[in-house]
Amino acid sequence: MSQPVGQTASETAEGILKGLGTASSAVSSAARSSASYAGSYAASYATPENGSYTLNVLFYLVLYAFILFLVLILVHFTIYPVFKFTPGAKGLIGVAGAKDSIVYWNNKKQPATLAYAPLDTDALGTYIFTNNLSFSVDLFVRRMTDSNAKTRVIMYKTYANGEQVTPRLATPIADPLATGPTVTEQADLTNNYMKSKVSMLMYLTETNDLVVTFFSGALGTPYSSRQIKNIPLYTPFRVTVVVEEKTFTVYVNAQQAFQRTVPNTLLLNTLGGLTSTSQRFFAPPSWADQPAKTIFLQNLQLWPRAISYSEVQTAQPALALEADFGMSKESGTSSCA
Repeated sequence: MSQPVGQTASETAEGILKGLGTASSAVSSAARSSASYAGSYAASYATPENGSYTLNVLFYLVLYAFILFLVLILVHFTIYPVFKFTPGAKGLIGVAGAKDSIVYWNNKKQPATLAYAPLDTDALGTYIFTNNLSFSVDLFVRRMTDSNAKTRVIMYKTYANGEQVTPRLATPIADPLATGPTVTEQADLTNNYMKSKVSMLMYLTETNDLVVTFFSGALGTPYSSRQIKNIPLYTPFRVTVVVEEKTFTVYVNAQQAFQRTVPNTLLLNTLGGLTSTSQRFFAPPSWADQPAKTIFLQNLQLWPRAISYSEVQTAQPALALEADFGMSKESGTSSCA
């Protein structure tokens, strides 16, 4: 029925409130009727002689749980979301099965050079991972002087390649980082070497500051976080990155360290022919670990959406322990590099 001509907004609001009041009254009436019936039932049968006392207690519990459920349903659809039916939705009570993330590299061993995630055959294998995504990774950094300060790649994102490609290709796609940067390229690893090879890069600077860079569009335009200083050494820590269309946020141990809004929506980096939409997250290339490995990874977790801050704080599994990184024993470790 169409709204009568001349009906005001206040009258409409009053009608909605009356409707909510009617619904609330109906639930209340049903609850009173159920309670009245339960009372009469208990008076007739809840006697020690017939041995039904336990059953009556259970009956009351079920009844009151059902009444509470009705009230929560009413509140959910009329006042404020109570139930969370899908991952990331508003709500206070999560519904079982509402999970869309996958954790990789959690077997207490370091991922191989060409190990990538998501895998081609799992539930996230067809997601583009260009924007509207989130990922976190647990890191352990030690003995920084043992590695080349100009090539400390933590992880990167590019097209799927290597032995894990499914189905196996007659002519495998070449690994874009198989050959390391020249001395000249090392002077500006981000722009001189990585710009035409990857769509995202996380690395440590020569002064051991953490940086996250996204490369976007036909020109591979780099958008970087500021240098995040004072990363933990000789202790596990977690880096989480949440990417929306024009914004990316970096968290260290669930505390926001940087947020940036870019001029345009982050696009697939197509500079240098990177046209594949099968984007994957890779462990560091072998040349990044030379002369010795100093950065260790565990618990790479991926989401095909931008997660909320509360999800950043409560994400499972728990932060990896030092023993979980599968490092070889070393002597003389200390709290500084």
